[in-house]
Amino acid sequence: KKLIELEAQDGHNALEPLLLAENDRLYLKQLKKNREEERELMKNVPGWVVGTYFGEPIYHTLGPNSHMDPVAEEYFAHTDPKITDYNWRYWDHNF
Repeated sequence: KKLIELEAQDGHNALEPLLLAENDRLYLKQLKKNREEERELMKNVPGWVVGTYFGEPIYHTLGPNSHMDPVAEEYFAHTDPKITDYNWRYWDHNF
């Protein structure tokens, strides 16, 4: 039994970096999609700079190349409400 548990743990340890990298890739892909959606939605608004609020940075203490994770409402802003609801329910049950 110990050998089986050890083998299962080895498998988990081998796959974890791959799964974390895939999760990060999907996260960045969604952030890029959100940015492109904002660019398309606000293209006719004078003075609008993507990633800012009317040209003003959202976070004044961060440098121009810094990253701040968006809040959930911002992350899911351009998502179908049914999918957002599913994600909220899914994550609430898995903490």
